[in-house]
Amino acid sequence: MSIKKNIYKALLIILFAFVYSVEAAAATNRWWVADNDGTDKYWNNNANWSTTRYGSGGASAPTNNSFIANFTDASTVDAKLSANVYKIRKLKVLNGYSGNINLNGYHLASTQGPMINDG
Repeated sequence: MSIKKNIYKALLIILFAFVYSVEAAAATNRWWVADNDGTDKYWNNNANWSTTRYGSGGASAPTNNSFIANFTDASTVDAKLSANVYKIRKLKVLNGYSGNINLNGYHLASTQGPMINDG
């Protein structure tokens, strides 16, 4: 009987690992690439986001749990919210980002919290 229980436990662990890996793989990265032209740069403006770290803007802004928002040395321009941003997957401030993320009285929430490393 204990062998049968162990098999069920192992299958359950494999199932959870599979579901977790599929969910983690489903996240879409977005990189803040706003140009420094002296004007306010807003989070919800697609021109400020890219699908690659050093790409050009034009990608959809991260606004829900399917997105990871990355702030790196690709742009050190301040980001400003003009609306609530609820439940992005993760907020990453990495690799020399020296700008500010100005909540501007709005809310920014992520399901996996922030990751700040050398930002």
